Amino acid sequence: MVKKLSKKDTFGDSIDEVIGICTEQDLSLKLSELEKDSKCLIDGLKADVLKKQEEIDLLQKVVEESEETVHSLEKCISELENALGEKDQLVVELKAREKLVNDQKAEFLTSLADTESKLQEAKKQYDHMLESKHLELSKHLKEISQRNDQAINDIRRKYEVEKQEAVNLEKEKADQMIQDVEKKYEQKIEDFKEESQQHLLRVHDEHATLISNMLIKKRDSSLSTLKN
Repeated sequence: MVKKLSKKDTFGDSIDEVIGICTEQDLSLKLSELEKDSKCLIDGLKADVLKKQEEIDLLQKVVEESEETVHSLEKCISELENALGEKDQLVVELKAREKLVNDQKAEFLTSLADTESKLQEAKKQYDHMLESKHLELSKHLKEISQRNDQAINDIRRKYEVEKQEAVNLEKEKADQMIQDVEKKYEQKIEDFKEESQQHLLRVHDEHATLISNMLIKKRDSSLSTLKN
């Protein structure tokens, strides 16, 4: 006689424990193994039924051929009835087993659908979280870009200020140099004017002396001529 199996005897764990730890792939594998075991059991039961049927046929043939006594016939009939009873019992157990397999299959399909629903919900939550992280990252990158732009602008303004200060400093130095050169040349011009004035005075004095000497010589020459 085939022993009936509970859901826990069949899988070693309760349905709730299986759902808690199995992934979608594990559930598919469990379902495939369950169908395989069910098919093997059904085939075995069919083989037993066929074997019993052959025994019944053999008993019937023996009864027809040997014409045994009524006692033997009754015994064969009793054995035949027992075999038929076992057959009916096997058929009943097979149907019960098929119903159990179908119920477990339906339960697993329900659990699989529930698991898929939970996975879809988890995926939605993950996508939402990923989108939020992406927006947060974009905002952070934008803030960094703005700070970088501000820093670059500050550096540029500082450079322009320092550049202008350097230009102004160089301009002041250049103006100072020009003023020094102008003062120097003005002094030289003044010195040259003074030297020119003194030279002019010397030339004037020399010219006056020369004219005076010429006049004296001319006067002496005239006096000498008059005396002669």
